[in-house]
Amino acid sequence: MTEAKNYFGKEPVLRAKVHPAGAETDSHFYSATLGSDGCIYYTLCTHKHDKHASMCRYDPAKDEVKVVANFGEALGESETKTVSQGKSHAPFFELDNKLYFSTHIGYFISEGRKEIPASKIPEGYKPYPGGHCACYDMKTGEVTDFGIPVKNEGIITFNMDKKRKRLYMITWPNGHFAYYDIEEKRYHDFGPSFLDGEVGMGDRYLVLCRALAVYPVDGSVFFTHSDGTIFRYNYAKDKIEKFEGVSMCRDMFGQHDPHKPGHMAYNWREIFWNEANQVFYGTHPRTGYLFSFDPSKPEIKLIERLSAKPIRESGEYEPYHYGYGGLSIDPDNETIYYITGIPRAYGQDPIKYGHKGAILKLITYNLRTEKYNDWGIIRLEDGRCMALTHSVIPHPAGRLYIVPWIVNIENTPENDPSQIDLVSFANPIK
Repeated sequence: MTEAKNYFGKEPVLRAKVHPAGAETDSHFYSATLGSDGCIYYTLCTHKHDKHASMCRYDPAKDEVKVVANFGEALGESETKTVSQGKSHAPFFELDNKLYFSTHIGYFISEGRKEIPASKIPEGYKPYPGGHCACYDMKTGEVTDFGIPVKNEGIITFNMDKKRKRLYMITWPNGHFAYYDIEEKRYHDFGPSFLDGEVGMGDRYLVLCRALAVYPVDGSVFFTHSDGTIFRYNYAKDKIEKFEGVSMCRDMFGQHDPHKPGHMAYNWREIFWNEANQVFYGTHPRTGYLFSFDPSKPEIKLIERLSAKPIRESGEYEPYHYGYGGLSIDPDNETIYYITGIPRAYGQDPIKYGHKGAILKLITYNLRTEKYNDWGIIRLEDGRCMALTHSVIPHPAGRLYIVPWIVNIENTPENDPSQIDLVSFANPIK
């Protein structure tokens, strides 16, 4: 077994800086977003039943981090003794100087390879009421709560159709597809859309899709099932239907049982619309393959494997069993950024070590020149590395921002206390 820390000595290093918020946290998920004011907005999350997540803002011009909202206080649950709004599990979306966001439960248990709601609520607390949709006014700091779309269900992914002023979401653990119409101020819940979702048993189990693809051309919203089937919410018909003619199930993605937990199978991992090229770009979780999805044809094209160079050379899967969520495109509409990892120790069980089992690297891919670059590991001046992030944000000022688990590779993954905070480093292509 090759120790990754020995390999790291041969790696290029991207020197990083941490921007501590001082908030109580143990995680971050997907929400890092660049606002029109030039600030980075993100959520520091918690898995505790009695601690709510905190929305933070980093101002690069002032090099200043502020906690701008506590979800418990902002959503009226700080004194309710209900299980906390521990997370936001999706990006924020800006419209008219407001950031639209959703909340998710952080308190759960692991059973085998499944994450499921805790069967026992701590004494003195009531069950989780359900995730909220809300917006944060960037000028006034006020939060407007749109309520709970599905009782007792968190919101695991969330997207916005800015043209039609709709918020779309998938809830956890049962996998309801729902939307909120901002102008009409109403929710529409379509009910479970993934069999029995992540609490299903046997052939009724499906891991939930973690990214919704909003198609601005006609208002469609696409999501996947773990068998590779693509579904479309048809805006004109106000119904969900199977999207015929294309699938995420590809031989290149490996062999996966869609009804077994512990992986994302043939779901896409991250996906976003690129207006300049009129296609979606996304990644497959286990392989790190970048693909384009054009609903107008319909067509999925595999572009390039974005995994780290050692993973590409060995032919292994991505080290993190759910795949990496850090994917974005530069304003030049050519450069794709991807944050991936290499294992601390090759051959280790990815389920056992989870998100702390690998150290992060930056990959770029230029869509025009078809050039792939592995830029090396991301490391602080004190030697600590990054273990997982679900966001990567290119800033016009020339830095890249992530919100990772910050760890010490001299420790073993299971005995490695981590700091979760915003981290930045110079963009190597700028």
